[in-house]
Amino acid sequence: MGSGGGQYANSVVAVDPATGNVGTQISLPVEPNLIAITDDGQYAYVTSNSDGTVRRIDLALGIKGPVF
Repeated sequence: MGSGGGQYANSVVAVDPATGNVGTQISLPVEPNLIAITDDGQYAYVTSNSDGTVRRIDLALGIKGPVF
């Protein structure tokens, strides 16, 4: 999750912990706050304090899903 500007600001980015390789960057319209990943690793749920939303992100496809 990015904040304060820079290459990954307002984004969710997967990082392989074994290699440190950065995966697909998924830009969001707001700054992410908290993130939870499903047990199967397919989806991430990302909260935003600025607009009170939770977004579902399909990590396999690299796309933003519905906003709750």
